[in-house]
Amino acid sequence: MSATDSLFTSFALKSLHTDNRIVMAPMTRGMSPDNKPSDASVEYYRRRAAGGVGLIITEGTCPNHIAASGYENVPYFHGEDRLAGWKKVVDAVHAEGGKIAPQLWHCGGMRKRGTLPEGDVDGYTPSGMNVPGKVARHIMTQQDIDDVVRSFAEGARDAQKLGFDAVEIHGAHGYCLISFFGRGRISGPITMAVQCKPEAVLSSKLLRRAGQKWALTSQSCCAGRNGSNKTSLRVSHPHLSCWKPFFSH
Repeated sequence: MSATDSLFTSFALKSLHTDNRIVMAPMTRGMSPDNKPSDASVEYYRRRAAGGVGLIITEGTCPNHIAASGYENVPYFHGEDRLAGWKKVVDAVHAEGGKIAPQLWHCGGMRKRGTLPEGDVDGYTPSGMNVPGKVARHIMTQQDIDDVVRSFAEGARDAQKLGFDAVEIHGAHGYCLISFFGRGRISGPITMAVQCKPEAVLSSKLLRRAGQKWALTSQSCCAGRNGSNKTSLRVSHPHLSCWKPFFSH
């Protein structure tokens, strides 16, 4: 077997099985008018599956939170019409023999006020900062944290209902989750809601809730037990050490 032959062998991780080890990474496209996957989106993902990609991770798609989006024309992951659009994507990928997972994405402080369709809504961060020393975003309260956790958990639940094979949570690149780890970029006046081990307040709770939602909505005991095994986390190398305490438990 050559060095590349293994890419084309099947892969299994508990209840997730793929025909090969080729995974398509998320790529923001900004081609979803009304924040809904279009027929062009369906064809885009279908072609990738037909081309032999074993597992597709979709472009970032925003859960049901007022400040989740930071860019226009990105797909949302809530609302009947939008979820119906994603259902078409799932069915098209499965018809070609592929597997697919949505990337649930909250932009946090990367959102700028005025971004449509929400308009006059600030980005959300634990300190209100997206650059050091300047409070220019909404300072998250405990209720805000709970709302974000809920939005991700609901997204994971809906992903399973639609037939997705897994779900990925975006925890990198300066977006909502990674902003809870400080590292100077957003350090400063942190609200009382997140002063004590913020990673335990949001990130750990969010990941567990998302996995639990897969389990609770499963229609069989086996799928229920494996629900959390279908929840992955996107990290970026500069912040990898931030996540190590979570993975050590």
